[in-house]
Parts: sequence; C-alpha cells; structure tokens
Amino acid sequence: MTNELTWEPAAQWRTAIHAEHAQAGDHELVALQVAADGGWPEEFRWEILGPPNHETQLAAGQAETFDRAKAAAQSAWRKLVRGDLAPRAS
Repeated sequence: MTNELTWEPAAQWRTAIHAEHAQAGDHELVALQVAADGGWPEEFRWEILGPPNHETQLAAGQAETFDRAKAAAQSAWRKLVRGDLAPRAS
C-alpha cells in the first residue's frame, strides 16, 4: 500500500465546482467541493466507491476543507483495506 495516491481532476461530477479522484486498487476515492446553494453552505465531501465498476458507495463523509476531504478519503480507504472500517450497507 503506497503512502500517497495520485489525485486527478474528475469532470464526471458535474454538481461539484471542484472534484478529484484517485484509483486505489479496486477502489475509487473521490473528493468534492459543492457550492453553496439555496441557503445551504458550501460543502467538502469525500466518497469511496468499490467494485464492480466503482458503482457501490462503500464510505462517505464531510470535511472542513477540500484537502481534508482528500485526506479523510485516503484514511478511510486504508481502514477499509485493513478491515478496520465496515463498508456502508447498500
């Protein structure tokens, strides 16, 4: 398991004003910045998507900044791989 993942722009998340993703084995890690809208504040979210085809959301959360969302996704992925984090029920 590498210490650092390579994060790249992720244009497929059109609802986000900024999105990046990283491939981590069979998983895809995603960090999103969602603009404030309709009285809702700006949000920074992260997700871990799993096989097959990265369609299953295994974990998700929010963070205070975009960089912290990326770090939280990476930390959660490491816990998932070690078995310290149970995947979210479908």
